Amino acid sequence: MSRKRLNPDEIEQVRQLLLSGQTSEEVSTTMGVSAATINNFKAHFRKQGDQFPNNRGRRPGTPNKTAKKGPKTSKAESSARIVQGAKNEDYIYLIDGIKITFGSKPKTIMIGKKRLVIEF
Repeated sequence: MSRKRLNPDEIEQVRQLLLSGQTSEEVSTTMGVSAATINNFKAHFRKQGDQFPNNRGRRPGTPNKTAKKGPKTSKAESSARIVQGAKNEDYIYLIDGIKITFGSKPKTIMIGKKRLVIEF
C-alpha cells in the first residue's frame, strides 16, 4: 500500500467513523489507509478525551450494538455547588440535596456513585 496523507477533513471523518462504532479495519478500507494508521489516530483521539464503543471480539461487517448509544463523555459532571450567603469561616456545599458544612476549605471533593471522598 502506498503512503497516503490524510487532510484535516479526512481525519475528522476517521474520528466520526470510529465514534459511530466501526472497527479500525472497516475505517481503513473506507479511507484507503492501513489499519495501523487508523489505530494511531484512534490513540491520538483518546488522548484528546474521546471514548469509542467497545468493538473487542466483534468481527468487521457485523452490526455494533453499542453504536446506537453514542460516545460516552470522559468528563464527569457533579451536582455540587457552593451555597450563597454562608459565613466567611464556613464552607457549605449542597451535594445532591444534602447540605455539608466545613470549618476549613477542603482541598478536593470527589463524588462517586457509592462514596464521597473529601481531602483537607
